Amino acid sequence: MDKDTQALFALIDAAYAERDDSDLDQRYHAVLLDAAKQLEAGADLDRTRMALYTSLYQLPHFRPMTLPQAGRRLYGALHDHYRDYDAARLRRAALGYGLIVASGTWL
Repeated sequence: MDKDTQALFALIDAAYAERDDSDLDQRYHAVLLDAAKQLEAGADLDRTRMALYTSLYQLPHFRPMTLPQAGRRLYGALHDHYRDYDAARLRRAALGYGLIVASGTWL
């Protein structure tokens, strides 16, 4: 693993170690475990990071601010990485899903 992959793996590992008493906990940890397995198998870092970011937002009732501390650090690192993407790149990466779902809560 290269340095960036190891850094993401360490964030995932720390987030996975935290447990929460919510309905989201089991699904959340399954997403983290899947991403860790992909990284260990040598999957592309960018694809794995993107899949993790979109999978988190597709979890029902996912709210980053309610995650434990290591989970917030992982989400923050993912969010910072994708903050400067333009609209076309976000659409191609299927990140618009979170915006579509979020807008439904205001109707």
